Amino acid sequence: MILFWVLTALFLFLVPGSYLLPRLLGPLLWRSRGFTFPARDPSLLILIPAHNEERLILYTLRSIRESAAKWEGQLKIVVGADSCTDRTMEIVKNEGVEVLPFSFRSKWKTLVELVRVHSEQSWIGLVDAGTEWPQSLLSDLNQLWTNQNLAGIAPAYYPQNASKFERLLWSLEAFFKSSENRLGGPVSVHGACVFYRAEAVREAMALLRKRDVWLNDDVAIPLAIRILFPEAAMLYWNPREKGRRISDRGLRELAGQLVRRRRMVMGNWEWIISLFPLAMKRSPAAAAVCVRRIFRMFWAYWILMILSIPCFFLTLSWIWPTYSAVLALLILSL
Repeated sequence: MILFWVLTALFLFLVPGSYLLPRLLGPLLWRSRGFTFPARDPSLLILIPAHNEERLILYTLRSIRESAAKWEGQLKIVVGADSCTDRTMEIVKNEGVEVLPFSFRSKWKTLVELVRVHSEQSWIGLVDAGTEWPQSLLSDLNQLWTNQNLAGIAPAYYPQNASKFERLLWSLEAFFKSSENRLGGPVSVHGACVFYRAEAVREAMALLRKRDVWLNDDVAIPLAIRILFPEAAMLYWNPREKGRRISDRGLRELAGQLVRRRRMVMGNWEWIISLFPLAMKRSPAAAAVCVRRIFRMFWAYWILMILSIPCFFLTLSWIWPTYSAVLALLILSL
């Protein structure tokens, strides 16, 4: 009987709960209340941490420049080469892009140093090597750069060469993240590309100094910003046209799925212990979004999700067949 209720609570939260929570709690927990950042002319600093990225860095640099060619704002690109032993620095220099070499091997420390050294622009974009921008990206976001209520913009990301099942999962995640805009926006972003207001990311870095390294910067930074600026919005931007979404050039193939998911789990424990209690105190809306992210930890190891679903329905059918049928119809109707 205990197993029944545990599985019921888990499955209800993972599927319809992820959709209903922002819609039910959004109007109650989050309002912008007219909060604004200081008005500044749009300018963008792109920071790219890179470790032995000779196969991918060129695609990223050229896609950024192609997008910038259709944008009227000021743009600067800086690459942080952390302990590179290949031709990454040579390729970046040949493209006329500033590169800063670091002797340590740490994406987080590279980001901290890059943000510390460069801070004159109004917006900062954190971009992974291998990311490809659509040519229209910066012009598509043109009206958002001057929105003084925005602390960040998280463009939707869809990987290339994904299977049908993976595309379905990415679409489902994009749907849930879009609904989180009702609660002020997501607390986790796609690490491939995200834009933060410069003053917001600097204050977030200061808050996050309590740890030397954060494994999940794509959660730690946006969550810290939402804690520090509870009335500002973190917008998840998901255009309908696939050609306007962020994509990649082999990021997933080179990353190593098992290593990446293990790092994801460890990184989740970091922010759950250090930042989630602070979010509950200072930003209830952000804390509500965190809850879905916590349950998404099951996705880090697919076997847990795969096993939980059949166990749930088997237990449910054995104890209460009618309830099982009604619940199945409810989930399908969502």
